Amino acid sequence: MIVSYVLALFLKLLHLIEPLCVLLFSVSALLFLDWETTLVLFPVAAIGGWCLVKVNVESAKAYQSYEQISPFASAEKRSAWRYYLGISGKHSSVTRIVDHFLHEGKTHDQIEAYRRYMLSSDLAVCINSIILGAGFFFILIFIGFQLVESGGEWHRLTAYLLGLRFSVSSLKTVSSILLAINRFFPQIQRVSIFLERAGGQEATGLKREGEFSQINFEDSVLGGQSCIAVMIPFELDSNSLDWILAKTLSLNPEEIRFSSDKLACFSNVFEPVGGESFQSTFRLHKDVTPQYTEKILKDVGYWEKHESDFEKMIRLDFSEPISQNDWSRLHKRSLIAVFLINSIVAPVELLILDSLVLNHLPAKGRPLLDLLSDKTQVVIVYGTQANAYCVSGEEIAILYDHLGGTELLSVEWCLEHADIIKTRIGNSKSMLMQHSANSGVLADDVSSLCDFV
Repeated sequence: MIVSYVLALFLKLLHLIEPLCVLLFSVSALLFLDWETTLVLFPVAAIGGWCLVKVNVESAKAYQSYEQISPFASAEKRSAWRYYLGISGKHSSVTRIVDHFLHEGKTHDQIEAYRRYMLSSDLAVCINSIILGAGFFFILIFIGFQLVESGGEWHRLTAYLLGLRFSVSSLKTVSSILLAINRFFPQIQRVSIFLERAGGQEATGLKREGEFSQINFEDSVLGGQSCIAVMIPFELDSNSLDWILAKTLSLNPEEIRFSSDKLACFSNVFEPVGGESFQSTFRLHKDVTPQYTEKILKDVGYWEKHESDFEKMIRLDFSEPISQNDWSRLHKRSLIAVFLINSIVAPVELLILDSLVLNHLPAKGRPLLDLLSDKTQVVIVYGTQANAYCVSGEEIAILYDHLGGTELLSVEWCLEHADIIKTRIGNSKSMLMQHSANSGVLADDVSSLCDFV
């Protein structure tokens, strides 16, 4: 997993070559035109650069703190709950209960972290603008004095200003690339921590059934089906989903996508490879053609809303190689639609999707997922913080215990112990009733929520 981050880091470093070459050429030209003025500008640039680095580092620290308790996790959870509750037609009273649970605990910390992040971000932008403006103002005054003393060499001044313009532009480019590179290190650190914690663990499930009682998870629903929260540690982001699944299922990471008749996965980081066809990329069933795809999308009422996106897709021959440029023109929802339709035609035992899929599907009904529900186990992973939701009709798969451990639970083990998990879901409902009673929430409203769950 770390190799992919290092590769991305290396590519970012390659992007530094061009602006650094332009910067070197521009500074050389400035020294040739007026070395005295250029030497005076060096300390000014050094002071300004130090200030920029300082405020941007502080902004990055504030962003990392904000990531730890991001309010987006709660916002995403609120959206999911309201969608699911909307299916039952119970909006008003139940939504109040949901709001109550979503806003307890860390809400104040989330708001504070968000405020600090926004303040530091605005401050960084403000200081950047002040330094650039003051620097240019100082430079123009200084060059003006130099021009008066030199007797009005306008061509020399014009050339100097052009060289200065290229230098500043290159510095800004280098600065933005370095800031982007700086963001890789917290990600690499988070993955390293996880690998250290999970090092040496076999993906064979727990050693004793009794240890299962230590697992903590939350209760939810999707389309009326029972649903359990998968706890993914905050050290990992959505880019690590493939790696977690591969480790959990004892597969190589390269085998996780479309690997067999038993498992299919669509990850947020999936990008098609130029020169590959739809058929080879998704291992399409022979019946999945552009015409069949169009028919299914129209049958479920999904075609009309995104007709322009889907028309680009059905013009392609699914069996012919597609260039990287043509792949990039296709919207992600087109790829998701083909992937899901192929899973309907040729179902696998376990289908794993991330929340990107739901973001690109219709807001009501999720008709493509409804067609899948009788054919396969569906697991949907939400969020990059400490909560995610796992959907699985009659049985439930738990991928990771977020709270205490380093054990990676195998899907096979969880399916074998589905009855224990269902019992824990019942206990979660009891705890919800107890908590609501202590909080003074209406019992009838809680009963409605529990019945729906």
